[in-house]
Amino acid sequence: FESNFGQLLKSFQAIDPNHRAEKVRRVARSLSLAENEALAEFVDMLMTEGLGIEAG
Repeated sequence: FESNFGQLLKSFQAIDPNHRAEKVRRVARSLSLAENEALAEFVDMLMTEGLGIEAG
């Protein structure tokens, strides 16, 4: 999980900030229902619990 999450963050940071929202929306629209639900659960978990590590 940690390596995949790290790669996700690196990929996100590599996207031009002016195009991030558009590209994230495009990816989200292409998800299947099951993938969309899994993503929603993941986002809810992050919002509730955070990453469980100290920043810095």
